Order: sequence, then structure tokens, then C-alpha cells
Amino acid sequence: MGLDAKPENGNGRTEETKGQGRGVLGFEGILVRKFDLGQMVQTANSLAQLHPEDVLIALRRHSLGDWGDCGAEDWAENDVSLKEGGRLLSVYQDRLGTKFWVITESTRHYTTVLLPEDY
Repeated sequence: MGLDAKPENGNGRTEETKGQGRGVLGFEGILVRKFDLGQMVQTANSLAQLHPEDVLIALRRHSLGDWGDCGAEDWAENDVSLKEGGRLLSVYQDRLGTKFWVITESTRHYTTVLLPEDY
């Protein structure tokens, strides 16, 4: 699945799937990113441990404003940061249960995929 893949429900309209984000439905029901990811980078450790498809899914969710498994306080902080230009942090798990983070800097120039121990 590519970063821009959109699930269809069979009648030509796209749907958000469970856990796939709170994206904004734009023209013709296409999910629209809420912010620019900038240059996407990944730590060597996360590159060695995470399945590439899980990373793509996480990046897509992150760009749609689905902050994953972060707590309610962090979720609310991300929503404010989205409006005011702060740093955005999402927490996900890959298919083997490995926790990883996606962080977009406040400038929106970089988005980094990393494991917690890489921080």
C-alpha cells in the first residue's frame, strides 16, 4: 500500500478504515493530508527492525491526524500543535508489536521514524 492509497467501498467513494485516521474528506471523498511531512527520514535501528509497509501505513495515518497509540493528553497537544505549528508525535506498533514513533518537526521540513530507544 502506498502512502496515498485510499480504500474504496465499492461505489467509487473512499472510506476511512478502522485505525486509519481522522483525515479530512476533500473533493470526491479523497482523504486529504492535514500537513506536509517534509523530508521523511528513518533511523538505522528502525529501518532494520520495522516492516516497510507498517512504516508507510503509519506515515499515512500520521499525515491524516491519526496520532495512533499516544495518550489523550498527547493527542490533544498534537491537535493544538497542528493548528499552531508545533511538533507532532505519533505512536504506533508494527505487525510484531514493536512500538515506534513518527515525529514531524514544527517547521514541517522533516518527519522522522524511530524507535523509542533511538531518541
